[in-house]
Amino acid sequence: MSNPEPPDEAARYANHFAIGYNLHEIVMDFGQSYAGDPTVRLHTRLVTAPAYARDFSEMLRGVLDDYERSFGPIGPGAANDSQ
Repeated sequence: MSNPEPPDEAARYANHFAIGYNLHEIVMDFGQSYAGDPTVRLHTRLVTAPAYARDFSEMLRGVLDDYERSFGPIGPGAANDSQ
């Protein structure tokens, strides 16, 4: 990562993701959920233009490709365990 974390923001873990859209925006919700607990604790909502969401998607794909080259394939996760 080339940009340092802003001093007033804490890092937050997310294992729950929801994405929606309308004509002008892409809305991404991030939170935490745990097996056996139906409660989802949302902590962050990002709202951005579709063009920036595409940029984000391409950046994420590149990071995941680099990760897999370094550490091997990413196996199936627990993404659907709590849903």
